[in-house]
Amino acid sequence: MALTFSRLSLADTPEICDLLNRTWPAMYGKTGCPVFSQATIGWLYGGPDAGQHFILGCRDESGELVGVKSALFRRMSFQGQFHPAFIATHLAISNKLPLGVRVAAAAELGKVHTLEMDAKNIGLAFFESGKVSARNSRRLAEKSGLYLAEIEFQQFVVNRRRLMAQPQDGQISVRPMQRDDAEALVDLRAGHAEDCLAWTPSPAALWHHVSAAPGAVALVAETEGKISGAIGAYVLEWRREEVVSKMVVCDWITAASTGDLTALLRAVDGLVEGTGARGIVVENASGLDESFVTAGGLLKSPRSMIMAIRSKTSLPKTPSAYLGDIK
Repeated sequence: MALTFSRLSLADTPEICDLLNRTWPAMYGKTGCPVFSQATIGWLYGGPDAGQHFILGCRDESGELVGVKSALFRRMSFQGQFHPAFIATHLAISNKLPLGVRVAAAAELGKVHTLEMDAKNIGLAFFESGKVSARNSRRLAEKSGLYLAEIEFQQFVVNRRRLMAQPQDGQISVRPMQRDDAEALVDLRAGHAEDCLAWTPSPAALWHHVSAAPGAVALVAETEGKISGAIGAYVLEWRREEVVSKMVVCDWITAASTGDLTALLRAVDGLVEGTGARGIVVENASGLDESFVTAGGLLKSPRSMIMAIRSKTSLPKTPSAYLGDIK
């Protein structure tokens, strides 16, 4: 069976959703996986950076989409320098293909194509600690002669009782985020980055990310009239063994003080009931120290995660943390 590989676009969204929804539940049954709607894929693959995302499709002789791989473009900053980066996001191969054909498809889709496009690019991938996929990633990077660094990070859930027990700063107010806030928020994130690898999108890309997501929640904290924090969240449908539930996922957090984080998460908590979500997840809190974890009423999730940084040219040093989203 001959396979054809080519770049995909937003026009292929219906086929991509169908393939992901047919393959991921079987792969991640007990752990669970997202429900892939066209709205979700359109949000992730769309926006001002749509032309820079890398989406590779695999079609069989009939033209049916039987494999897909996506890597989302992210403009990262580290020690004052910008770096083009790509987050490994979705990988799926139809399980109805013969084994040999699946292996051939996996060999091509498994390549880190974005590093071949430009030597300055950085590839980011996420793995659960101790899993075979993490070990295979290390071996592949070493075999390919790539620079490899790893950062441990932790996902958290918000414990409502702990959050509500935190003191409130009366000088901090929270309001809906506006498009005109985006530039100040990118600057605020960059100022907090220090030795972190931080996602610092263009203002237009940030606004798309926080406003176009399914069930988007985008809030700004102000202290004495000046922006001091922000949070972006969305509603994620999660399928585990055919049972679908909802959760609110916070994937953009910037806070100048613990009080900002408390105020922002309290505001998000006030909106949860109307979404039908079971609770709030903080997707990546690796850039928050213990005082912020306490202020947010955060509890560690059972899963310990690793982010692998792969590139052809090494960074000045291994970043201390990752300030960005995980998809």
